[in-house]
Amino acid sequence: MDKAHRDKISRSLKGRKRSQATKDRISRSMRGKSNFEGKHHDRATKRELRRERGHDDRVDGRRWRTDKSTNDESRTYTKGDSSRYRWGRALSEWLDGYLGEDHGSGPAFYVTIAQQPNIHVTAEYNLSDSGWSPSYIEGSRTRPTLPLLPRGMNRHHAVAELRRQLPNWTVDGPFQDMTAVRAGEKLEELSTELLARYKNAAAADASKSDARGDYRRGDRRFRGLNRATIKQLDNDIRAREQGK
Repeated sequence: MDKAHRDKISRSLKGRKRSQATKDRISRSMRGKSNFEGKHHDRATKRELRRERGHDDRVDGRRWRTDKSTNDESRTYTKGDSSRYRWGRALSEWLDGYLGEDHGSGPAFYVTIAQQPNIHVTAEYNLSDSGWSPSYIEGSRTRPTLPLLPRGMNRHHAVAELRRQLPNWTVDGPFQDMTAVRAGEKLEELSTELLARYKNAAAADASKSDARGDYRRGDRRFRGLNRATIKQLDNDIRAREQGK
């Protein structure tokens, strides 16, 4: 095949370029339309979608909603009580590599619990298989019975739930350690250091997931890495602005 023949085939495959006016007209006619508008799945494709998803949870226009106190997620048409719910996925969805179910026992946090000036105790919560498990560190003998908190919560949400379950007590925290308790330095849950630890754990888990063929889990971890990186950049920008 000579060059002239190849050029002729190439021109025929490429076709004739549309003018800008034609492109603008097509763009206006397709604005706001989907490539699949008017098309519907048949029973076979619906079965295939259910098989890929692993469930029959049909979205039908619903949005993700998160309970602020329990971190529970659900799909709904309306948000409901704004003081209790917010739109979006739970924080634990992308921090679970560090705080959640995949890495056994996790980091501790400390809280102070007070009632009247002479009643003051310090407690520690550790993440275990059953949830956030409490234990007392120091303080007066008068103390409440501390509840076991759900493991799906991050540390700030766990403290908020503890306040809800102990309405007659003043709960303060979370604190990183006893030194922070004595200094009154509360833990910033989305600190740059925590995000870095999460990224290391998520990267290791993504590699393991890909190695065993669980690509969906690996993709989820990779998305979490991207979101954590964006949060780190936000922290850096905020720190620079505050330093000015």
